[in-house]
Amino acid sequence: MASDRMLLKPLAILLGAALLFGGCSSHRPPASLTWHTTAQALQPARIAVIPAWLGAGVGRSAQGVTDSLTASLRELGKHEVITLTIEQRDRLMPSDALFSNQLSTESLLRIRDAVKADAIVVARVEQFDAYDPIAVGMVVHMISCQDGAKLWDAAGHFDGRRVEIQDDIEYWHSLANGKAGGDLAGWRGTLSSPQAFTRYVTDRLVWTLNPIEP
Repeated sequence: MASDRMLLKPLAILLGAALLFGGCSSHRPPASLTWHTTAQALQPARIAVIPAWLGAGVGRSAQGVTDSLTASLRELGKHEVITLTIEQRDRLMPSDALFSNQLSTESLLRIRDAVKADAIVVARVEQFDAYDPIAVGMVVHMISCQDGAKLWDAAGHFDGRRVEIQDDIEYWHSLANGKAGGDLAGWRGTLSSPQAFTRYVTDRLVWTLNPIEP
């Protein structure tokens, strides 16, 4: 354990601007979606999703974001994904790492040893408006349990009133249904369903781990 502590450097989780998607594509993600990913982000065999922390004024209904994030990561198919309970989170990582902008070595090692994870995924919900118009703002990070390196981060503000978000939902819905354009009523239904909208948000965030258009 002592050698593990020596390997881990003090970890500061920076919430600064991430890289915008470049390259050629027939569809570009919303400008409000930012991220930075590394080749190492796809290497952890087992990742542990920490239940999302909720920002000031965000109600408990936003806790469903954790289930959506876990489902999106599993569907990506790059890692074995497990989820901690809120009780485990509060015991193993008692402070909100994203709010304090730092994650202690002790917390990271406790989680690694408790659930045998190669990396953890931490998230914070900054906005969750569950009524029309639905809006979700959140940030997510993947941290290596081996050396404390940040492997991936993504952040976005998804407001159902914005045309670019509606266009992106239509695109996301068409991919999920395996046909171009999708069903108009179907994708519009996402704008009135907090559960569907949340899954759209987490799918879009997780896409940035390996941002390849189909």
